[in-house]
Amino acid sequence: MIAAILKEIFGLLFKPMSEFSGYEKALQATDGYAVDVQPLKLSEIWTAANTWEKAMVGDPYMEYHLADGRPTPHKIQRIANAAMLALWIGDVPIFTAEGGASLSLNYNPMGRPKTRLGKLKHKLAMKIYVSTDGKKTKEQQKRWDECREKEDACFRKAIPPEEAKEMYIVGQMATDPQYQGRGLGSAVLQAMTALANKEHRACWLTSSNIANEAFYNSNGFFAMAQFTVGESNPSWHKKPVLVQIMVREPEGGRRVFEQTSSPSQSSPLIKADNRDVPLQFRF
Repeated sequence: MIAAILKEIFGLLFKPMSEFSGYEKALQATDGYAVDVQPLKLSEIWTAANTWEKAMVGDPYMEYHLADGRPTPHKIQRIANAAMLALWIGDVPIFTAEGGASLSLNYNPMGRPKTRLGKLKHKLAMKIYVSTDGKKTKEQQKRWDECREKEDACFRKAIPPEEAKEMYIVGQMATDPQYQGRGLGSAVLQAMTALANKEHRACWLTSSNIANEAFYNSNGFFAMAQFTVGESNPSWHKKPVLVQIMVREPEGGRRVFEQTSSPSQSSPLIKADNRDVPLQFRF
């Protein structure tokens, strides 16, 4: 019912992802993948939103951000995720498998929608993202500020600003825990990297769970820089959380990661007007 309502409301406003519709079909035709990968459809948004929410449970970086606050109720978070996905359809490549049980949410080079409507939709999506957290406690704000400061410094160390603007951003990778281990995550990620290969572009992502390192390595992503949070926080009683900025070069070789700018140089790509969202969404 909810999926049908979302489709009816947003179907009139948002164009289909025709710009990206050929790449996943080419994957199946030439590479023999058993998983059927498609651009996200409006009818799959409710399932994909649930996948996104469930995949974040137990993530150490998310746990560190939560601090002494209360987690967003599942239903509210799922509705927020559905709204954001609906707003992004047609503007960014979002690939799914099994009707939304696995998805990769990605961004175009420069990370920003090109049209005025696209920019407006992205801005609204970010407001939805922030609103689900509610008012932060003092400890939460302290941790968020720590994470944002370290993220920005790590990104500038990992990728020169003049190169970053030509790269694709893998903003979110998620697979429903019930479907993990079946190759769905690799399939939707490879749909994205096939798009990057076609355009001879590199990709980058932020990995906040060391348990996922082998998965990303197997798909060509390797850590260029990393940082930890929590090591100096007396209220955090677990191991410091390791966060990695990972990069994948396009097939055929185009070395774009020679450091040509000082790590302390401020990147003009990182938007500082909304520090309440993760690095990959602030472009």
